[in-house]
Amino acid sequence: NAAPKDEHDVEHEQETTPRTLAHFIQHFGSDEAAPYLLPNKALMSDWAKDLPIVTCRDRMTHCFTAAYGRIAHRATGSLLLEDENHPGPISEHPPDRSNMIQYEGKLRRFSPEELLSLFGFPEGFHFPENMSLQHRYKLIGNSVSVFVVTRVAARLLNSCGCGQSKWLQIDSDESISNYPCC
Repeated sequence: NAAPKDEHDVEHEQETTPRTLAHFIQHFGSDEAAPYLLPNKALMSDWAKDLPIVTCRDRMTHCFTAAYGRIAHRATGSLLLEDENHPGPISEHPPDRSNMIQYEGKLRRFSPEELLSLFGFPEGFHFPENMSLQHRYKLIGNSVSVFVVTRVAARLLNSCGCGQSKWLQIDSDESISNYPCC
């Protein structure tokens, strides 16, 4: 028999359930989306069939690297398929990759702001206005997830060796409060 879950277990389970990407993405008009759309030349390439694609219904992406904005490649980060007719997450409903040009105007990179949100940066964080799009992608690709670092730090700080087993409070803005040190 499994022991009943206590209040902390239920709360922790809710905190660690991954959100769908819809929580992090912006909806652009056609003019606003233009800088992020995958060019037709890339869609017509043989290697386009290997690109990592996700939808707003997915709960995970491929790793984003510093090369994300510079090149389209299966190892630089996921591309977002914005197609209202796509039935669900890619894991359950893989896209038809036989003719990638069918995704013209529907397959785009995540914006830097979306990536910052995915990585857990606070809403008030912004790049300087004069920074190029490529440089923003490079900096994000070289960063780490604030969500992950916050939780790892909380676990490390909780294991200070005093014998107490307490959890640090991670607030909704991902800041740590109520430090329970001995």
